Amino acid sequence: MFKNNKIILLVLLAIIVAFFGYSYMFKKDSSSGSSDLSVDSNAETSEQAIIGKDLMVAISKLQSLTLDDTFFQDPTFVSLNDFSVPIADQDVGRVNPFSPITGSSGAGSGGKKSGN
Repeated sequence: MFKNNKIILLVLLAIIVAFFGYSYMFKKDSSSGSSDLSVDSNAETSEQAIIGKDLMVAISKLQSLTLDDTFFQDPTFVSLNDFSVPIADQDVGRVNPFSPITGSSGAGSGGKKSGN
């Protein structure tokens, strides 16, 4: 008897979850009007205008910057040592790494072609 009640309870719970899932996924948005798909072009334009204004403000701030290069003449900066290690030149690979290798008898060149 307990097993039968458990099954009924699980089925009822699944139906309730399915109902709320369906209503959540397919609910009508009050701002969208009668159409399922709508685009508010004024909102996009105003968002783009705001982004454009922000970008212009950032550019004007960057253009008004002046850098003081006396730092590079400072004796402390000049006394710094460069401990970088030079990287040796290496051979460059093939021009087209995907082109077939000619003149070799490797595993890729052996075998018969199908479709003859």
